[in-house]
Amino acid sequence: MGFAVPDNLDSLETPAVLISRSRVRDNLSAMAHAAGGPQRLRPHIKTHKMPQVISMKLDLGITRFKAATIAEVEMALRAGAADVMLAMQPVGIDAVRLAQLVLRFPTCRLSALIDDPGAARSLAAAALECHTRVPVYIDVNVGLNRTGISCESARKLYHQASKIEGIVPVGIHAYDGHLRSFAPEEIDQAVDQAFAPVWRLLDDLEADGFARPAVVGGGTASSISLARHPDIEVSAGTIVFWDAMQNQRWPGSPFRCAAMLAARVISHPRPDELCINLGHKAVASEMPHPRVQWLGIDDAHATGHSEEHLTIRTRHRDEFPVGTLVLGIPMHVCPTIALHDKVMVIEDARVVDHWDVVARSRHLSV
Repeated sequence: MGFAVPDNLDSLETPAVLISRSRVRDNLSAMAHAAGGPQRLRPHIKTHKMPQVISMKLDLGITRFKAATIAEVEMALRAGAADVMLAMQPVGIDAVRLAQLVLRFPTCRLSALIDDPGAARSLAAAALECHTRVPVYIDVNVGLNRTGISCESARKLYHQASKIEGIVPVGIHAYDGHLRSFAPEEIDQAVDQAFAPVWRLLDDLEADGFARPAVVGGGTASSISLARHPDIEVSAGTIVFWDAMQNQRWPGSPFRCAAMLAARVISHPRPDELCINLGHKAVASEMPHPRVQWLGIDDAHATGHSEEHLTIRTRHRDEFPVGTLVLGIPMHVCPTIALHDKVMVIEDARVVDHWDVVARSRHLSV
């Protein structure tokens, strides 16, 4: 499950994230193949937030991207991306910031989501202030119940948006994160049921006289299933690094974990316990334990977790003296990466570089 790392990491500051560059490349290639080609992809960049990974995607022929924050959008543009969607309805100052980026990168295509007429008008006003127009996708709720509106309401908003100067409706966005708990043999049926209203919406809008809208959607769990449909750009993001949770949900997938956590044993508080310097500030902690799948500690059981410390119970305690480097796969890699300001890049079992996690910041220049 893990990848080969250098034998000598004595000087490595911990906690740290190790990234296998070759596995990142393999994961991206596998996803492009599964989707029917890189032109079918609009991968979410929230998982990695790094310009070097954008460059790797561009090298593979992936030209369209999806971002969660204005900083991620700007990072991608600086890295050479020419088509970036903000997968968040810009409200407040973010509408102005997005319009400023449209103005600053005039040869690039920047777009955003809308699901509210008032927010649409605010974005349009910001765009007009910058003497530009912003392409927009109507955000449709296909069952996650987080953002988005019904397909019936989306049809109405598409018409409204077409009459608002400063924005131009170009497509539909649909994220199906609630489908991640389905078994692989059940996912096709779940996807078909969730997206049936979306395909009808496209037909309705085309019948209304619009050019057939583009569709951006899907998450990691549904990505390959959705790629069966020619009308969609697949936006899976976690695939780039993969993680232990995806391994559990999708056994036998073509993707492999490309990110590992490195930490050190800092204490033996009790005869059967290790204390490791991997606290909440170094690994995603929004889910119950286990939050890490430790390599070589098969019976690890978390007994405590705080800002800087993780204690685990194991019968192998004596095999891990204080100071020992331990490695593990994060259960949820996306928020884990955002907790680190840099990652160490591994290739051919040696550290070859480090990459700054540029877009963990909420603000770059706009």
